[in-house]
Amino acid sequence: MVMKKYTYIFASSLALFCTSTIISQQREVEIERNSEPEKRYTLMERFDPELALSANERERMKAERFAEIKLKMQLLDTMDISERKREKLLSDLIEKPFSARFFRNMANSQFEEEK
Repeated sequence: MVMKKYTYIFASSLALFCTSTIISQQREVEIERNSEPEKRYTLMERFDPELALSANERERMKAERFAEIKLKMQLLDTMDISERKREKLLSDLIEKPFSARFFRNMANSQFEEEK
C-alpha cells in the first residue's frame, strides 16, 4: 500500500518535470523566432539624421557640462551660507542643473567683491 503511494507520487512528479521541460523548450523556440534583428539606428538618426549629434559632439557637450558644474561647485564653496543650504544646492546642481532654487540663491547672494 505504501509502495503504491510512493510510486504514484514519483510518477506524477516525473510527469510534471517532463512537461515543464517541454514547455520551456517550446518557449525558447518562440523567443528565437520572435526576436527582431538589432536596429542599426535610433529613430532620430533614421528619420532626421541632421538633428542627431555625433558621439564626439555628445562627449564634448558632456565635458563642457561637467566643467560648468565644477565651476559652480567651486563658487558654492566660496559662498558664506549654511552647510544645509550648501548641501541642498549641491544636490540641485547635480540632479537638476537648471533648478530655480539654485539660480534664485545665486542671484540673491552677495559676493565679497560686491560688499
